[in-house]
Amino acid sequence: MQKGSDQIENNFSKKGSVLNIASFLFVLLLGGVLSIVIPKENVSQVEQRALTPFPQYSFYALVEEKYTDSLDLYYADNFPFRENWVVLASSLRNKMGFRENDMMIYNAALSEVPVDTTKIDSVFVNEIAKPELVPVPAEKPGGIIIYNGRAFQRFQGSETIGLKYAEVINEYRAILPDCVTVYSLIIPGPNDFYLPEKFTTTFYSKEENSIDFITSNLDSSVVAVDAYSEIKAHQNEYLYFHTDHHWTVRGAYYAYRAFCKSAHLGSVDMGVYQLKVRRNYFGSLYNQTLDARLKANPDSVEYFRIPVETQAFRYIDPALDTMVKSSMIYERIKGPSYLTFLGGDHPLIHIKTTNTNNRRIFIFKDSFGNAFVPFLAMHYQDIFVADYRYFNKNVPDFIKRNKITDLLFIHNTFVVNSKFVITRERYLKRSSNRAPRLIPLDSVDLEYDSIPEN
Repeated sequence: MQKGSDQIENNFSKKGSVLNIASFLFVLLLGGVLSIVIPKENVSQVEQRALTPFPQYSFYALVEEKYTDSLDLYYADNFPFRENWVVLASSLRNKMGFRENDMMIYNAALSEVPVDTTKIDSVFVNEIAKPELVPVPAEKPGGIIIYNGRAFQRFQGSETIGLKYAEVINEYRAILPDCVTVYSLIIPGPNDFYLPEKFTTTFYSKEENSIDFITSNLDSSVVAVDAYSEIKAHQNEYLYFHTDHHWTVRGAYYAYRAFCKSAHLGSVDMGVYQLKVRRNYFGSLYNQTLDARLKANPDSVEYFRIPVETQAFRYIDPALDTMVKSSMIYERIKGPSYLTFLGGDHPLIHIKTTNTNNRRIFIFKDSFGNAFVPFLAMHYQDIFVADYRYFNKNVPDFIKRNKITDLLFIHNTFVVNSKFVITRERYLKRSSNRAPRLIPLDSVDLEYDSIPEN
């Protein structure tokens, strides 16, 4: 009798195992069929970003394991009903995390992979070389605070790193001739202006303290631009996005005014510019959190048309071998985007204006600098804009070759408190002195999208 019971139990166990295997295979098969049958989307409407396309096969990519990695990214972005799952995950995430009154903290980390700006939008055309951009440490550390309908990055300053950043600028000052004026402009984020001060010691550090410490360690011959005070005086205006980590063009304008005071330039009144607005913008911090309060409080991307004639080209590869026609303001980009300013981050941009004052500025910047640069077209004959992450040439040599009169370091507080910017900008002080091809200073044929080899 016992033997019969054991036999029946074994049969049930085998049937259960077969059923489990069959169910698992059915789910896999169904998922595979749905992945093939369901139409693919190019853009996630929920996350407001482009989805990973199906990778192109090549033997090299297969050997280097890049093809399989790309496949993983493709399937992660294109599994069935992905948008619904993302919404569900966002809803659950909104119920988690740390809360203090109206404050919500996410332990989100933004992407560390640099954007390949040649593929962002169809406005960038006829580029004949793809940038070989390498992954770099993010400007934006993990930790996002949601308070009063807007997002903030958690800031933690470091005096050790801040001191080294000041030392790098002092080193440039020491090796450059006196005819080159060196400026330092540190961009504050919105935390000091819009977060309750009682949470300072608990959730974030005051950016003003970090800025003051770095400034106090600059050589007296370095001109420190006090953008913080100028921005603080206008903090009731729309200076920072609610859903993105950047400042708005208005925040950049007041930093420009502070720079003009330090550089003894007459700043142009904001009313002189023609204001344009593109609404319903959801930026990087919304994309990371999908927070419902941010969704209910979309941004607008404002930009100014600068009343001066300019010609602009950008180098699209770190070797600075290829130039294409560029612009200070990209009005044809689809939808509202921070890429409106300079078209994003590039190794080097050269902007030539109709000014004939022989003032030429070289700018070391991160992405915050993109909204700032166009204002300088009113004052300089030539503007060279280098992104510290992608520019790879010897800066002192570049300054000498191009008769630069002003050198500006403009970075946000997160960047000046990162080891990467110190390593990069110290390296560029002594790296290869190979000179890139430059835009002819007398004339530029705007009928062409690239400059042929000389």
